Amino acid sequence: MPRAFFGDDLVDSPFTNASAAAKTGEGGFYGLVCITSSSLNVAVYDATSASGNPLWSGALTAGQIVSFGGKCLRFQTGLYVNFVSGTGSVRALIK
Repeated sequence: MPRAFFGDDLVDSPFTNASAAAKTGEGGFYGLVCITSSSLNVAVYDATSASGNPLWSGALTAGQIVSFGGKCLRFQTGLYVNFVSGTGSVRALIK
């Protein structure tokens, strides 16, 4: 799995081009990097499926980076990236 520095932290960045669990268990969600997009809309949940506590949602364009200013959104159950509509690929920045 690719790893990258985000702020002072080393984070994992799992790749997905479809709805998927990026991580199970607790951790920190630092953001998303959109690799490709064709009208891509995603929703990110504290869950292992497309339910649970929503953490972030929105439309993404290729090359867009979603960040929270170096801060993370904590999750307990897992991190699930749901492709609501469109197609594309993203990397979730998690620790």
